[in-house]
Amino acid sequence: MTISATSISTRANGVSILRAHSPNNTASVNTLTGSLQDIQAAVSSVYSGSKVEYFDFQSTYQGCALPTEASTAVPETCTISFTGFKAAGGSPVAKDCTYSGTAAAPALALCSFGSAFTAVTSVNLTVKSATVLPVLYLDDCMYSTYSKS
Repeated sequence: MTISATSISTRANGVSILRAHSPNNTASVNTLTGSLQDIQAAVSSVYSGSKVEYFDFQSTYQGCALPTEASTAVPETCTISFTGFKAAGGSPVAKDCTYSGTAAAPALALCSFGSAFTAVTSVNLTVKSATVLPVLYLDDCMYSTYSKS
């Protein structure tokens, strides 16, 4: 399994992070000059040498924050769009999760996917809406994998 994002660290390009669900690292992605569509990440079993045929994407902790050099992250309300691509083809599955963290409660929020995101080969994430260009954070992506025969 691979997660593609700008960085996996305790700080995103010098930006302080929201409170991780399981400290002390998160995956993060941001853009300083682009648009919301440029803030993308993916979880995938499709890469050279992968022994995973597909996976069930169960949940992740997610959130957004303003890009700042401050020592404390400033949560930003955002909607994150998740799109799963099935191993057997067919129509993609989709779910939106809204994050509404506050300065008093800057922790990442749980987003669960249920049975719709079973037998997927990849899940793409984009920031669908936010008032500014935020940093997108992910932590504790939970999934079950199924090996190739």
